Amino acid sequence: MWPDLVTLGSASNPITVHSYGLMVMLAFIASLGWVHARSGTVGLSQERVAVADLAAAVGGLFGAKLLYAITEADASSLTTLSSGFVWYGGVLGGLVAVVAVGLALRVDVWKLADVVAPALAMGAALGRLGCWFAGCCHGTPLPAGLPATPLLPEGTLHGQLYLHPSFPWLSNAFDGGVARWTHVPLFPTQLWQSVGSAVIATLLLAITSRRRFDGQVFAVWLLLDPILRTFVEAFRGDDRGLVVAWKGAAPAGLPGLGDATTQAGLVGVTTSQGIGLVLALAGLVILVVRRNAGVKPEIARSAWGDDLLDEV
Repeated sequence: MWPDLVTLGSASNPITVHSYGLMVMLAFIASLGWVHARSGTVGLSQERVAVADLAAAVGGLFGAKLLYAITEADASSLTTLSSGFVWYGGVLGGLVAVVAVGLALRVDVWKLADVVAPALAMGAALGRLGCWFAGCCHGTPLPAGLPATPLLPEGTLHGQLYLHPSFPWLSNAFDGGVARWTHVPLFPTQLWQSVGSAVIATLLLAITSRRRFDGQVFAVWLLLDPILRTFVEAFRGDDRGLVVAWKGAAPAGLPGLGDATTQAGLVGVTTSQGIGLVLALAGLVILVVRRNAGVKPEIARSAWGDDLLDEV
């Protein structure tokens, strides 16, 4: 819809600010800002959490690039920051880094996980807006013949928004860029993911003050995010791999379950749906195993003041 925000510099040496990269950066800033602000209120050392924040950023970036390179068999994608990220790769890479650093610095990992969970949802809400601007992670074309009313004046953006009298009620089209289909209404999967993630973030914030045990908020995120992602994936039509596939055609009402690459005639479970299933099972295990763990006392820390630097 709007892949390039502005181009700076000279004609011979232009510097383009991409909407995708900007939204990813804002997602990181907002997420880490929330984690830092919230950590002090639950008694976590802000110095130690700041180190975990840095580890999350590095681990998340590495994980997102690595999983994309693996699923797309494209090692060259590791050398660019303008594209080539996988959301669950970033989540897994960031979580591994946070847990490792948290344990090393003796941070209460379960309390930290509850602080991180809403930040993950916030990051997804902002990050998917970047996907929408760039034209990636889009849906499949809508059924032919569905009435469509354009909402934007022609040429306003590099695409169009449409209203429909029935599901999905709102769609988008792209003029070019990285979209697999152009100039046709597509299911607005990026907007669904963004709005759905914002709703999940709101629910997690509501649960935070009412949680019965440390780790509960994180466990709920592990359950809700895969449900949303599985729904969205059922309508996606961009290139992505199938972790389990078999010959067949996608159901008429769930067109995204088919393979959108050159392997026509395959249907199955996408990589993200497979990872989501594992995460949801982990969430269930946490809810069962830790249901009687309780909430440890929390003494708010109003300012930086730790002995971390003395221990180094």
